Amino acid sequence: MKNLMAMVLLLSGLLSLAKGEGVFERFKGEEALTDKVVVIKVGENDLMNPRSFDFWKRILERANSEKARAVVFELHTPGGAAFPTVELITEEMRELDVPSFALVNNKAISAGAMIAMGTDHIYMVPNSLIGSAGIITMGGEMDEVTRAKAESVFDAYMQTVATDKGRNIKVIRAMMFRDEENARELGSVTVRKGALLTLTADQAVEDVD
Repeated sequence: MKNLMAMVLLLSGLLSLAKGEGVFERFKGEEALTDKVVVIKVGENDLMNPRSFDFWKRILERANSEKARAVVFELHTPGGAAFPTVELITEEMRELDVPSFALVNNKAISAGAMIAMGTDHIYMVPNSLIGSAGIITMGGEMDEVTRAKAESVFDAYMQTVATDKGRNIKVIRAMMFRDEENARELGSVTVRKGALLTLTADQAVEDVD
């Protein structure tokens, strides 16, 4: 048995990282990161800002080189830029030698859900949400061929992430891609025909075969 999304837990337990010699705090500047738990806050507009990605990449490089204790992405975001997000997940986050965690507080929607999927462990506060990661562009709706190409690329990327992190690829695909013909059953969760999957914290930790 495993939970619906794989390696999703409620909030209690993440705070245990703060005990001992590590320090549980947000990144504040140029202090040494050795043996610290580095918290990267991803807020409402951060995934729309190219400078955010540059900043996070520098932090992750330092977390590796300075041997941080762990990296925590604290997520409260409706999403943002898809391609920079998938580059962050499949390059810098994948190369992390320290444990990585997502804390969904209170929403990880769209690209925020993708970041959560790229971490080693996902924690969710009660009543939080994760999912609805369909691909959109700032220029409006994509034509059929362009959407098919984009979805094929992102499907391949997220298959790699699912394999690396032991996640349920069916759940990731239900968050990213609509099925216009059929409803989908994922454990006790039903995704309506034509809808994208969004999970509550309680649903995400449900056990499935």
